[in-house]
Amino acid sequence: MAILTPYHDSLQELLSRQPPAGRGNRWLFQAAIHLRHYHNADFIASFLSECITQWSDRTEKPGEVERAVSRAMALPSDSNTAAAVVRISNFMPDPSPEAISQVLSDQRSRQPLGIGDSQHQRLTTAQVLQALFKPTDLVCLGRFVYSGKVYPLAEVLDNAEQAQYIVASPMKGTTGKTMDGKDNARCLDNVGPRKYLVVENDSHSKEDQALLLQELHSLVPMALVVDTGGKSLHGWFDVAPLGKMAQTMFQAYAAMLGADISVFTRSAWVRMPGGLRREKDTGKIRCRQPVLWVNEELQIGM
Repeated sequence: MAILTPYHDSLQELLSRQPPAGRGNRWLFQAAIHLRHYHNADFIASFLSECITQWSDRTEKPGEVERAVSRAMALPSDSNTAAAVVRISNFMPDPSPEAISQVLSDQRSRQPLGIGDSQHQRLTTAQVLQALFKPTDLVCLGRFVYSGKVYPLAEVLDNAEQAQYIVASPMKGTTGKTMDGKDNARCLDNVGPRKYLVVENDSHSKEDQALLLQELHSLVPMALVVDTGGKSLHGWFDVAPLGKMAQTMFQAYAAMLGADISVFTRSAWVRMPGGLRREKDTGKIRCRQPVLWVNEELQIGM
């Protein structure tokens, strides 16, 4: 279905076949992950659009190629994280417009959680982190994508609001090993058992994202909601008490409702609650990433 260039074997195999019905978004995402090692984002987007023209069962949907490329390019450069995302995408379902429409309709008729109440937006980053993690937990945070470092929680509370990113689970040590054998603070080898699953969905309005998070909250307790300062909300779900199979089933349902599966990787960056969003090129502060909602069962020190 596509003209193959001298790519590695797994990419050539992927490009040689049309994705089955309902798996187009996953195919585009997987292809973009592989192609980023050979081309820039503009070329990848053009190439994938050309691939879709050769599919026999559907045409390109608005924005799907751009989203796939953007998410792939934002992944960490270490190969084990990228491999984990590919593995996840192999068994996660594509978003279901029918399920999303039904959930939005159902949630609009229910009592809202109050996401966006002003009382939550006054919380500081230090207050939130002390409720999410233990004082002795090691946390990975960074001002920029490639500046992650690991510290004991107690050592970073005074300046944590300056960070833009955090890993949503405690770390094992100051560094771990990538698949290439290199030391790296933020890699799968250095992340402990999953504590929180963060759900992001930037293909809907923030109002609809809040309703989808509310649906997921009916199944697994949501700890808090963070406004990324961009197009999306981040919902932090307390999945630590769940077994691995239950976590996977919850991830699959979130993916069906449009969640970005690249954030499901344990080492993924998520937006620091109350942190500072910065411009990619200049590092200038763009805005605060406010906390919009906190579960009343989360013990917040005031």
